[in-house]
Amino acid sequence: MHYQSFNQVSEKDVFDFIRQNNFGCLVTRHQQEWHASHLMFMMQESAGCISLVSHLAKENPQRNHVEQGAEGTIVFSGAHTYISPANYSSRVSVPTWNYMAVYVYGRCELLPEERKMELISQLVAHHEPDYFEGAFKELPQTYLDRLMPQFTAFRFGISRMEHRFKLSQEKPEADRQRIIEQLKSTGKTNDAEIADAMLKFGLKLI
Repeated sequence: MHYQSFNQVSEKDVFDFIRQNNFGCLVTRHQQEWHASHLMFMMQESAGCISLVSHLAKENPQRNHVEQGAEGTIVFSGAHTYISPANYSSRVSVPTWNYMAVYVYGRCELLPEERKMELISQLVAHHEPDYFEGAFKELPQTYLDRLMPQFTAFRFGISRMEHRFKLSQEKPEADRQRIIEQLKSTGKTNDAEIADAMLKFGLKLI
């Protein structure tokens, strides 16, 4: 199975996937040293260009890579699940794994200190608007002044993206329908999300 078989969704669908699964893993390499961190990312658009912004603790050794403008990859993972060959018409079959993931390639860019509060506000407002409009806005400035120096904020400029929405595209329609029905019957969240994705995208091999 070739990877291009799983690259059939639109750019809008890819960005929507990132928004819904925005806890990504940033992997960077600088001067023969590798680092990886799971971080929360927010999407920002300026002059028609979309980038990702995030922050990490000053104690995180990957901060040095960010400050040096290292290139890297962010992996955003979604639902995934085991697919049993019992769903296939052919008995000569093996199990596989259906999943959804997006790989974003680009470069880190340090954000100025004055952008930190904007970034944190955007993050809180996105995930908990009621808290943002209430208790968050009432936090003492002295507390915020102590908090801001404890982390580094950065922008990740996107150079290219790849996605893998592996949703049994290569299987006959009857097999796909059996897979969907079986996944929906398990009561498991991941299974239900994969089944819904198979129905939503209706992906088949070209």
